[in-house]
Amino acid sequence: MYKNIDIIMPNYNNANFLDQSIQSVINQSFKNWKIYIVDDSSTDNSKDKILKYKNNKKIKSFFLKKNRGPSYCRNYAISKSKSHLIAFLDSDDFWSKEKLSKQINFMKKNKLLFTFTDYIPFINSSERYLKKTNIKKTFNYKEFTYDSSIGTSTMIIKRSLIKDIKFKNTNIMEDYVFKCDILRKKKVYS
Repeated sequence: MYKNIDIIMPNYNNANFLDQSIQSVINQSFKNWKIYIVDDSSTDNSKDKILKYKNNKKIKSFFLKKNRGPSYCRNYAISKSKSHLIAFLDSDDFWSKEKLSKQINFMKKNKLLFTFTDYIPFINSSERYLKKTNIKKTFNYKEFTYDSSIGTSTMIIKRSLIKDIKFKNTNIMEDYVFKCDILRKKKVYS
């Protein structure tokens, strides 16, 4: 159940960050992963950046002909993935080397279906890091609606918890609605 993980990465015009994001997965100390990258009809050179990894069997790439939004990309990648554990990584985010190892071990030790972590926000325009977040250790649905600070790129979810839950195709905060749907089912821990 905790032996491997699929990483879902939607991308739209994030060519400037793609290498760093993908490399942060390749450099993980936990090695039993696959990335599912769904490029959402980018107009920059994202496709070229992604195709650099075409010979890596652990990286699966899909290129949409029409822009469909991050919800569609995430749902599409989830439908293609097979692992019992699913993580999300936005194409302009990156992970520390021990992220998967530590989080998966924590999930295994505590028999958890859904976890999240703190993170350090980064302002792209000024290339500046902000202070590390200090997110609550647990959330239920009601608490989350008042404090929606769980970062999508920090989450790991057991596939069985998702089942019929999908990312909704909304103009904003599609990942917020997904997290609310998860939290309606179960209390979760960081």
